[in-house]
Amino acid sequence: MPASPVPPLASEVLTAEGLTWTFEVPTDLPFFEGHFPGHPILPGVVALGWLLAGAERFLGRPLGAVALLNVKFHVVILPGARVELSVVPKSGGRLLGTLRSEAGVHASALIPGQEG
Repeated sequence: MPASPVPPLASEVLTAEGLTWTFEVPTDLPFFEGHFPGHPILPGVVALGWLLAGAERFLGRPLGAVALLNVKFHVVILPGARVELSVVPKSGGRLLGTLRSEAGVHASALIPGQEG
C-alpha cells in the first residue's frame, strides 16, 4: 500500500527518538465522500497510509510493500479533527505508529522498519 498524502502539517518534530506530526484533517478530503453519507469518517486504509508516510519520513526512505502488525482502530477520525501522528522505534527494528487526538487513540500499528 503506498503511503497516503498527509494533510499540511501544523508541526513536525523529528529526532532519533521518533517523529511527531500535528495536523488538522481537512473537512473536504475526497476520502470522506460516500464514507458514510451524512456521517463522514476517515477510512482506516487512509489512516494506515498516513502512518506509513510517517514511518518513511522517520526512516528517510520508502518502505515499499510491508506487512503491518497489530493493526488496531480504536476511535473514528472525523473531518476537522486535529490529530497527532507519532512514530517511535521499538525492538526488533520495528516502528510503532499511532494516530491520536483529544478524542483518544484513533489507530495504531507496528511497522517493519528494517530492510530485508
